[in-house]
Amino acid sequence: MRFRYIFACMVMLISCSRKNPSAEIKDQELLIQAMYQKAKNEGLEYQVRIFSLTENGKMDKKQLVEKMSYGIDSCFYIISTGIKKYPEAVIPVNSGIKNCFEYLLVFPEELNQVSEVQVLSYQDRFISGKTYQLSFK
Repeated sequence: MRFRYIFACMVMLISCSRKNPSAEIKDQELLIQAMYQKAKNEGLEYQVRIFSLTENGKMDKKQLVEKMSYGIDSCFYIISTGIKKYPEAVIPVNSGIKNCFEYLLVFPEELNQVSEVQVLSYQDRFISGKTYQLSFK
């Protein structure tokens, strides 16, 4: 019994001590979570989850899922030296979480050389119509 307790505490501590910076932003319509990590090819990768917190009256759920799966590629960008840099790849990830849209974003290697604070922007087109900025330090 004691061993299980110690093991559970160790697992919890290890899972809470992420080394990758993360950011979160929430309003009445969306909750956006993102985690930054260096890619294996020395580029930048972001894991992004977008949760829809309201019922979307404009379109039914099937249409929303379709648009969030295929029409999302130009919604994410990073502003670097005053220029919008779009990801090289936006890969939808099937998470199985209700009202959650998850993506893996891959940005070019040149952005990894910039030492400034990275700000990932998401321009929503289908749920709220707002632009969200997530800051990674």
